[in-house]
Amino acid sequence: VTAPQRSFTTPALEQILDERLGFVRLAAFTVSSLSPRAGEVLALTLGWQALAETEISYRVFVHVRAAEGGVRAQADGVPVSWTRPTTGWLPGEYLVDSYSVELPTDMDPAAYQLVVGLYDPATGERLAETTLATLAVR
Repeated sequence: VTAPQRSFTTPALEQILDERLGFVRLAAFTVSSLSPRAGEVLALTLGWQALAETEISYRVFVHVRAAEGGVRAQADGVPVSWTRPTTGWLPGEYLVDSYSVELPTDMDPAAYQLVVGLYDPATGERLAETTLATLAVR
């Protein structure tokens, strides 16, 4: 049995937040570009802090949404490259979690919302979500 490496120090990410999403706090994030080109891969790193324990193994979703709310690009998964299910997080612990979102090559130049949240894969029910930034796709 290998115990996960744990950190109780705030991660050094560019954008500092204080967004509570149920049992966790999204403390910070870094995004590779706020003005990406269609067809690029958007790199997103999230800094989570567990506020309480949970018995549900939530998944993280990342959406790039058009103004009318339609999802144009997305990624999801178990946090930390499928290695750290939320059922093992300890209160106060920080986790650094990265995602790659491939933007479609036919994406119209426009403003899109970068949205992150958590959902229960067993039911599809969303725990919570937050908008991180507006992307100006070129």
